[in-house]
Amino acid sequence: MKLAILALLFQGATAAETTSLVQLANPLQGTDSVREFSHGNTYPAIALPFPMNVWAPYTQPAADPFFYQYRQNKIRGIRQTHQPSPWIGDYANFSLMPVFGKLAVTEEDRASVFRHETEIAWPSYYSVRLDTWKATMEVTPTVRAASFRFTFEEGGDGYIVLDAFDKGSEVEIIPGENKIIGICRSHRDGVPENFANYFVIEFDRSFEAHGTWTPEAVHEGKSKLAAEHVGAYLKFNVAAGEAISCKVASSYISPAQAQRNLDREIGKRDFDAVLAAADATWNATLNRIQVEGGTEEQQRTFYSAMYRSVIFPHRFFEFDENDKPVYYSPYDDKVHQGTLYTDTGYWDTFRASHPLYNLLFPEISAEILRGNLAAYEQSGWLPSWSSPGHRQCMIGNHSFSLMADAWVKGITSFDANKAVDAMVHDANTQAPEKIRSIGRDGADFYQKNGYVPFPEFKEATAKTLEYAYNDFCAAVLARAIGRDAEADEFAKDAMNYKNVFDAELGFVRGRKADGSWCEDFDPIEWGGPFTEGNSWHWTWSVFQDVPGLIQLLGGDEAFARKLDAVFCTPPDVNVGSYGKMIHEMTEMVALNMGQYAHGNQPIQHMPYLYNYAGQPWKTQARVREVMNRLYHPTPDGFCGDEDTGQMSAWYVFSALGFYPVCPGTTEYQIGSPLFDRATIHLPNGKTFVVNAKANGPQRPYIRGAKLDDINFNKTSLQHSQITGGGELTFEMTSAPNHAWAIGTSGDTGSTSSLKSGLLAHWSFESLKEIGSDVSGNGHDGSVEGKVACVPGRVGNALDVSGGNHFIRVSGDSNLFRFGPNDVWSMSGWIKASESGSGWQGVVTKSRDQGHWLGMWIGGDGEWHTGGGAGIDIGTVVPDRWFHWAVVHEPKGNARAEVRLYVDGRLFQSGGGYQQRCGPGDLLIGKARTPEGDEIFNGLIDEVRIYNRVLTAPEIEELASQE
Repeated sequence: MKLAILALLFQGATAAETTSLVQLANPLQGTDSVREFSHGNTYPAIALPFPMNVWAPYTQPAADPFFYQYRQNKIRGIRQTHQPSPWIGDYANFSLMPVFGKLAVTEEDRASVFRHETEIAWPSYYSVRLDTWKATMEVTPTVRAASFRFTFEEGGDGYIVLDAFDKGSEVEIIPGENKIIGICRSHRDGVPENFANYFVIEFDRSFEAHGTWTPEAVHEGKSKLAAEHVGAYLKFNVAAGEAISCKVASSYISPAQAQRNLDREIGKRDFDAVLAAADATWNATLNRIQVEGGTEEQQRTFYSAMYRSVIFPHRFFEFDENDKPVYYSPYDDKVHQGTLYTDTGYWDTFRASHPLYNLLFPEISAEILRGNLAAYEQSGWLPSWSSPGHRQCMIGNHSFSLMADAWVKGITSFDANKAVDAMVHDANTQAPEKIRSIGRDGADFYQKNGYVPFPEFKEATAKTLEYAYNDFCAAVLARAIGRDAEADEFAKDAMNYKNVFDAELGFVRGRKADGSWCEDFDPIEWGGPFTEGNSWHWTWSVFQDVPGLIQLLGGDEAFARKLDAVFCTPPDVNVGSYGKMIHEMTEMVALNMGQYAHGNQPIQHMPYLYNYAGQPWKTQARVREVMNRLYHPTPDGFCGDEDTGQMSAWYVFSALGFYPVCPGTTEYQIGSPLFDRATIHLPNGKTFVVNAKANGPQRPYIRGAKLDDINFNKTSLQHSQITGGGELTFEMTSAPNHAWAIGTSGDTGSTSSLKSGLLAHWSFESLKEIGSDVSGNGHDGSVEGKVACVPGRVGNALDVSGGNHFIRVSGDSNLFRFGPNDVWSMSGWIKASESGSGWQGVVTKSRDQGHWLGMWIGGDGEWHTGGGAGIDIGTVVPDRWFHWAVVHEPKGNARAEVRLYVDGRLFQSGGGYQQRCGPGDLLIGKARTPEGDEIFNGLIDEVRIYNRVLTAPEIEELASQE
């Protein structure tokens, strides 16, 4: 089957050189699936990116959600579909099918034998020869419409059969206009009672006869019919080789809007013109990432993955007579202005799909988020799994993740205050009985006790882990907009994952309401307190605090051994509460990669976690293995459910060489780039290029790297480093390099423990990213004046000598609002050019009232640090590079102790009364006081701020950086 598809689509020596990108993407990838075993559970989705309507052939009866099965040999028509997953089902369907010689209307009677040798599938085009009817049917899409062409090989009676499906449908034939209009209402839940999909079909010529039908009878000559399940047919007298064309559109709003969609998107264009436009749209979309090198199959796999990544979510909005977006809401049964997206499950897609949209399609992300907030207004809940309305499927509040990730990556055109209000509501409100996927199942107990108990609540441990991550995301957004009270509460709850971790066993597990552990723990037991997995899978679901998880598991070495054990433990299964093997279990066993189950989402990020434990070569090897073994551009091309773009987006990121382990931060973990060269054409007009020199099938390891010709010794990459444009070059090798980027998962020269509590980190590695916060928390600064990037103490450094040059980190977010009851630490390297010539602010945060914190060089030639009105300690500034660190520890009654470390050793400490330092800007390179600017002359490097106490060994480690 793989060979057949490649032979159909490939001609020539190099796929990318001889074929347009749209023809490299294979909609048949993943279609060789059945209920018991998934190779993707996909169907050939013929559509434009982020469509409202998708068009697909179907081989199975309409009631079967696994409606296109590659191994079948009959086709029943091309249907309009919106199905996100066979486990959710379809809605708003109707189909068209040609027959010849004799009328056949029901799906069994009209079905035709077909062969894959005469089937062509591209994202923009589908064609198949119907052997039974000696006819060919073709379709090409727009966002809300499509153009069909039916070609009959022989002369005689040719019919076009419309099936409007069940659940109450209507058709009306208008002979004078060569038109059929109708309503379909098919669905599998998630719609209001008055839900309807209005469609219009216009043919390019008149017909000889017509009629309507139900599964029980044909009504010859009857033009109008409404019943539980109706259809229509048109009869044409065709010559041999003659084609009948039609154009089709639909609307969730009204028949008039359906006609408007048709006129707006197709108008007078013929089939070939619509196809040319669809090809152009797809080529432009796929061209946002150009890959070079690799094998033919890898290039086809990559562009198939890109295609799958942007088929979902579906637009649910249309454009009115004033060209304004409007939509019918499945949440309140009303028409609203604005945008709405649906047919996706955030439990799957928060991980990689939405980070990919934030990188490549930020305008789409903004529309999605505004639509989510509209759904909250209309239904009282943020969406979790929608199709088209709320669906009872999966767990977690992953709308939180979408909003936090978008915000920290600069997508702020949504109402963040309303978003935080919605987060507070959903996080504290018990889920409705019939839709446990929205709100929180076990909300009251979770808020009081920090975990969800089992067996009182199904999937309780998985829910605890998901809620904790969601709380982290809520804290990120709340903190960013100055909602400190909410941020503090959410941040506290983000650590609740620890409440379901059994330190004795080294696994997360079910916990009873009385606080005791559930008995008879078996790490390979599926279900029970877990969702579609076992403890081997779920123990790693701590995206927000991997360093904390490392500490719980005993440190870097123990953590890495545990990761190794996932792959080394036999793929045995205890079916647990499922009572039988489900397809995810069977697929994990078939992978034969131990307990690693890439066919389902909870563990897909796990290979990247070796980076945090100082063993990045294992990430490189495992990620490359997954890409090579588990992805192919063929009908059996996935190792489990593709899940509305998530599995494909994992591949897109991983093939580029980096992956967003923790959405809600700006950090990507580096893996193993698959292609020799990948060029990302960013929405801001810049390009980011990933080169992999000496790459090859047996060369997955990184020998070294440079970012814009500067040595790059990190296992993480910042979003701003990508969007700022540039070139990241890896030297690949066939043997593990145990020296490259060791212990630098999130910051240069830092072990994983030094990521814990890290609020911000500025490393000043290149002028292009001089103000970038590389902590992953998005606290980027702006340059004022003229700064320089020069060789420093650790890599490159910030040079602010010779004038009023500095970096300003906005205080609007209130991220550094430190007071007497706040714990914080600060550290960095400085080399002063001058001393004794007045006060100089190095890293400062001050207010006109005089309350301040940070580091100054005083007019007395001494360095001063501390905060507030009563604490001020200092020492003489060395005439060289030196490391400083300040630890602020509250002592109660508005008093605090400040400890000053120089070159890793405690130099002085002091205490006293301290007032709160307000929400002003943090400045690197000067201070702003009521007396005026206090400008620093010299070099600054590796500035970090923590919301915890740094220990003496940690400070000594920072001071030993090279």
